[in-house]
Amino acid sequence: MTKEILELLNERDYWEFGNNILYEMCAKYPKHDDETVALGKIWLIGRSYSASLERVKYDKSKKFYEDIVKSKIEKNSTKIDNAISTLSPASSLHEIFATYSMFLDVFNGITTKNNISFTSKYLHFHCPELFFIYDSRAKSVINDIFNLCTENRGIKKSKMNDFEKFRTPVKEYIRFYLKCQECVSVIEKETGKKISTRKFDNLLLAWKAQHRNINK
Repeated sequence: MTKEILELLNERDYWEFGNNILYEMCAKYPKHDDETVALGKIWLIGRSYSASLERVKYDKSKKFYEDIVKSKIEKNSTKIDNAISTLSPASSLHEIFATYSMFLDVFNGITTKNNISFTSKYLHFHCPELFFIYDSRAKSVINDIFNLCTENRGIKKSKMNDFEKFRTPVKEYIRFYLKCQECVSVIEKETGKKISTRKFDNLLLAWKAQHRNINK
């Protein structure tokens, strides 16, 4: 691990206050049985993290959130609330990825695109200790950090084989997740400090900012 990684880990988090509001919102209102709460969470997290579901073509005769999103969430509220409530720090990777897959199905059923990024962000704020944030910026630099932390060993094929049952979009998140998890393990071992998923996301974004001309 390089000195640069250690320095970036210590950078000030200017977005801590704003993110804490989203964490508190999801902690106080984790369920989706109240349509105004569910729509509010989806809207605020999507807008805050440049991953809004409405960035897609849809039937303009309908209201996107009040009609399209609301209908889908109502049909799945019990299922998604049960999934979130059963997750814990002791949950297995299979349980974590199964929950991610189910939420991805729900959100993909609202739009015509793969909401891989939004799903990771939405679940992160509901279960921050379990879900890494995935988006184009994080994806573009994860290999840089991973190679520095693991000496370019890569994710073992046998490890990905454990999750063969998941379809391709979910596997994309799984591959990213396993790399994040490995990096966090190495950093924690070398620093003796706990590295949260939020802290690691900040590292990826800081690395992207430092190397923006290399990783476009």
